[in-house]
Amino acid sequence: MRTLYLQSWPSLAALILLTGCTQAPAPAPQPSTAPGRLTARTFNSGFPESHDTYNGMGAASNGKIYYVLSTESIDVGAQMYSFDPATGKIDRHGDLNDACGEGGKKMISQGKSHVNFVEHNNKLYFASHIGYYSIIDGMEKPGVPPAGYKPYPGGHFLAFDMASGKFEDFGLAPRREGIITMNMDTGRGRLYGITWPTGRFLRFDMAKKDLKDFGPISLDGENGKGARYRTLCRASGLLLLMTFFVNAVAELIRQRLRDRYKAV
Repeated sequence: MRTLYLQSWPSLAALILLTGCTQAPAPAPQPSTAPGRLTARTFNSGFPESHDTYNGMGAASNGKIYYVLSTESIDVGAQMYSFDPATGKIDRHGDLNDACGEGGKKMISQGKSHVNFVEHNNKLYFASHIGYYSIIDGMEKPGVPPAGYKPYPGGHFLAFDMASGKFEDFGLAPRREGIITMNMDTGRGRLYGITWPTGRFLRFDMAKKDLKDFGPISLDGENGKGARYRTLCRASGLLLLMTFFVNAVAELIRQRLRDRYKAV
C-alpha cells in the first residue's frame, strides 16, 4: 500500500489523504450446480455373439483403437477389431480360433483375450483365453466339452502385424490352461504369462522359440478348494531385469532373468 499527500485547492485549508491500493482480485467463479452430461456415441462391431471385453483393448501408434470382443460360444472364437477415431470406421481382423490354427476343429474355442496389448515393432502382442465355462461344485471351471467336441487346448501367445494384418502364433500354454495375464520384455523378446485356473507362471523366449513353465505361483489358484483357493493376479509389471506380480495373500513376486520366481 502507498500513501499520497495532495495539496488542496486554495479555498480548502486542509490536506486530503489518499490511500491507493492495487485493485482487488475478482471473486473466484463458483462451481456450477447444474447436473453434468456425458454424451456418448455407439459403434456396432457387428458381432452378435459377443458379450464384453476383458482388458483386450488399446490405442496403437497408428492412431487406431484395437480390441477383442469375447464370446461364451463353444465353437465361435473371440473376434479382433480396430476402430479409427478419425473416420469412425471399424475393421474386423480375424477370429482367434483361426489365429491359433484351431478353426473348424470342434474343440472348445479361444473365446477371450484377457490381457492388454503390448506394441513392439509395429506388432501387437497378446494372448488368448477360454470363454466357455462349466459350474462345478459352485465354481467356474474350464468348460466340459459335449459329445463331439474336444476339450479346450490351452491359451496361445499371439502377435498381430498391423501392417500386413496377419497373426503369428508363438506357443500354447501347458495343461490346457488359458492365459489370463501377460506382459512383454520388448528389449529381450520375452513374453510372460499367468495361466488360469491353476496360476502357472510362463516365459516364452521368441528368439529361442522356448516356452518355460515355472509352476504355480499361488497354491492351487482358482482351481483350489478351501484354504488352497487363491484369486489370481490379472496384471504384471516389468522393471529392469525382473517381472513383478502380486498373489492373493499380498506377496509381491518377482522373477529375475536367471532365476526362479521368489517372494520379495
